[in-house]
Amino acid sequence: MAKHVTADQRATERLGPPIPVMVPEQDGPGSPRLPLLDLYESPDGLVMEVDLPGVCIDDIQVVVSHNQVTIGGVRRSACDSQRGRYLRVERSTAGFQRVIPLPSAINPHAAWARYVRGVLRVTFPKIPDRRQGTIKVPIRTE
Repeated sequence: MAKHVTADQRATERLGPPIPVMVPEQDGPGSPRLPLLDLYESPDGLVMEVDLPGVCIDDIQVVVSHNQVTIGGVRRSACDSQRGRYLRVERSTAGFQRVIPLPSAINPHAAWARYVRGVLRVTFPKIPDRRQGTIKVPIRTE
């Protein structure tokens, strides 16, 4: 069974209304292990922080397309017969993938990510508001 979780009620109007998200329970071996994340708006853009403890950076993919970001990868098993006889194994190899919708007011081409201590932080800069300021249009002569 899944728990019903809603986005933070303090989401700005710019992001639209909070989006309900279904997050699977993670209460036993064999349960889906989707990474949990936070998505918030900073003064400069949109920031997503994803918990990925124990995942190698080479096993993480971040793809943006059609105003959504897909975060996927593989959590590899730590089991090794060289370590000894295992009495319990819960951290097995498992693939994961999350697809999160994004507002269209961000620039996916300028996105960047940093992975530090098991937390992936993806930043999407805002598209500058083209209505601000004065833009002088050049006039050519023939």
